[in-house]
Amino acid sequence: MSGCERECLNNGLCEGPFHGRYMCNCATGYTGDTCQLVSWDHHEVPLWFTKEMNERNDVLEAENDLLTGLCIFMGFGFMIMICVSIFVYRRYQAAAVSYHHQENAIIRNFSKSSMENSEHETVFIPSAKTAGTD
Repeated sequence: MSGCERECLNNGLCEGPFHGRYMCNCATGYTGDTCQLVSWDHHEVPLWFTKEMNERNDVLEAENDLLTGLCIFMGFGFMIMICVSIFVYRRYQAAAVSYHHQENAIIRNFSKSSMENSEHETVFIPSAKTAGTD
């Protein structure tokens, strides 16, 4: 490859090769592949353009602030929800353990009392089949 594919405009110089390609080195105030565009740095930016950009930036900053606040609020809400869930789970777990301890105590007491009763007498409770066959 010998030289730029297209002629460099506005006093741009063809230089290269860079990574197998020639490029235009544009004069001050011009930009683009062939130095065809006038850069904003070279000319004064119109006042209406800067005002519009400032307003647009203000809107974008307000949107970013709103989104940041929303994310923080949701983060705190999520942490509170996790803490409440852990608290409720632990209370439920404690209640279940307490219930099982009470249930086991009742069974032990019943077993002890039934063993004491079995030494003295055996209680026979007739079923529906045996009750009707006199």
